[in-house]
Amino acid sequence: MAMPQDDQAVTQVFVSYAHDDDAVLDFVEKFANDLKYYAFADHGREIKVFVDNQSIIWGEEWRAKIYDSVKGASAFVPLVTMRYLASPMCREELQLFVESAQNLGVKELFLPIVVLGHKMITEDSDNLATRHVASRQYIKLKDAVLDGTTSSTWRKALVEIASRLVDGIERAEEHLTQGAEQLADESTPTRAGNPDTRPDDAPGLLEVYEIAVENVNRFGPLLASFSAILVEFKEKVDKLQKRAPKAGGNIDQQALLRFANNFSPRAVEAESLANELERSATQADQSIREVHRMLSQYGSDQQKEEFSADVNGAVEAMALIAEAQRGADEALKQSKSIEILNVPVRAALKPLRNGLNSTSAALRTMLSWRELADFT
Repeated sequence: MAMPQDDQAVTQVFVSYAHDDDAVLDFVEKFANDLKYYAFADHGREIKVFVDNQSIIWGEEWRAKIYDSVKGASAFVPLVTMRYLASPMCREELQLFVESAQNLGVKELFLPIVVLGHKMITEDSDNLATRHVASRQYIKLKDAVLDGTTSSTWRKALVEIASRLVDGIERAEEHLTQGAEQLADESTPTRAGNPDTRPDDAPGLLEVYEIAVENVNRFGPLLASFSAILVEFKEKVDKLQKRAPKAGGNIDQQALLRFANNFSPRAVEAESLANELERSATQADQSIREVHRMLSQYGSDQQKEEFSADVNGAVEAMALIAEAQRGADEALKQSKSIEILNVPVRAALKPLRNGLNSTSAALRTMLSWRELADFT
């Protein structure tokens, strides 16, 4: 017999989705309620489901709280569609959770549900978040959603999801418990004392700091190369616009084809650089926040000052790409009318648009480091 709900510890489950998806499909609230019901009814597991369409289900300072949530065996359930994966905010949230779960060895806390677009979920996708979803044994929910939330298809799907969720949480709890016990066994009396009295070169700090610096140093060449392509793109679009006849005339088709042929390789290069930037930002975020936590506990004033200077320097360097991205965004808006009427131009610019989405997520992650420069 399952224990009464009031006597059982509640596990947190975070459901992430794109608002536009629910505006049409209208299923998220029912999904959350049914998931909670089946988790307890079928497995005796009490869960608390948090739902929101933006990255605020974790509360303020959500990036830092994701790591703590993973340590507490909280699960993350993204309701994936192509619209979800096109959202920089949704992708950033997914990637930071996966990175935290991988670092702690509890990938089973990441349970992607593919609502629409499963044929687009491939491990060779240029979208990092898409590759994360493809790497897991995700569950397809398309038929259940289309049949309706009162159908037997829906109920069977939710029973399966609840079962996978509970199993993943329990395996993660076991792993995290074993890790904590091992850490306790290996602790020495000097390390078990007041963390503020630990030496400046305490085991782990310098190593983690070096990893953080290495991750941040990757951004310089990536930012410079990507920024150069954005500037080049804006200049080319400006020239095309100047060549357009007055009174709203069309740009010469031969000029558009030359533009598409010449810029297409650069757009592909931009997408590749942006994907690497997005991946590096996610990895760096984990190491930088870990250094901040360690310095806050037992770092010297000098180490904190050096860390703050490094972080502020990295944030300031992002102004270069942020300015270039604003220019590229404006140029893309100007080129929309051209893309509508010219397939080669539309195909040539698609990788650049994908790249700008990736850098938007990376920039938000990196700009969030400002808060880490302050130890007060």
